[in-house]
Amino acid sequence: MGLKLSYEVWGEGAAEALLLHGFTGDRSAWDHLRPKFGPMVRALAVDLPGHGRSNLPDGMGRSGFEETVDALSELVGKTAHSAVDVIGYSQGARLAIGLAVRWPQRVRRLVLESSAPGLTGRKQRSERQREDAALAIRIREQGIESFVDEWERRPLFEGLRRLPDPMARALATERRDGRQVHPDRPSNGRSVAVGLGSGIRRLGSCPASGGAGGVRRRGARLPGDAVVRRAMRAER
Repeated sequence: MGLKLSYEVWGEGAAEALLLHGFTGDRSAWDHLRPKFGPMVRALAVDLPGHGRSNLPDGMGRSGFEETVDALSELVGKTAHSAVDVIGYSQGARLAIGLAVRWPQRVRRLVLESSAPGLTGRKQRSERQREDAALAIRIREQGIESFVDEWERRPLFEGLRRLPDPMARALATERRDGRQVHPDRPSNGRSVAVGLGSGIRRLGSCPASGGAGGVRRRGARLPGDAVVRRAMRAER
């Protein structure tokens, strides 16, 4: 049957956009943009594997990454009227690059935040894969709250600490409250940890994990316009 991704369509605009959230998010991460985006775009917001209500791919590593990219292509083909603008953050941006390389006819242009096309060195990729495997085990064993506390203390997320208190508290709650739950599991922190941990093993936690590295290794050209904003520190 293939991987099936949970999604939602909103907006009344003529431009069509595929919205891909980052690690630990889900499709509601884009909800705050509805008032501004809604009149301008028809948005296809997706839950990535291991997040929200989406299943996990069967494959691991590159196989799981390509399975997810193919599922995104199928979804765009079924839902959109033509090629779409793809807006991706972190893990979602890495999948957006993969979609543009593997299925260029589906993508009009890319808007990427905190993204990179992947590590080029075999040793670097192997090291990152080991780090991701260790992170997956830590999330599953220690639970989601411990992981989110450590994650949010990283220098990369310094900007989050400057948000107004109500917004910062809401974001922290969303990461912990079990939104990212596999549909056949109970809604609790343990199920979230299992889903996220399994998602890392299949996709990697961040743009540098290697799944999209073929962009550099094959010298692939991205279709349309690509607007990229890259974090200067490690993206995870």
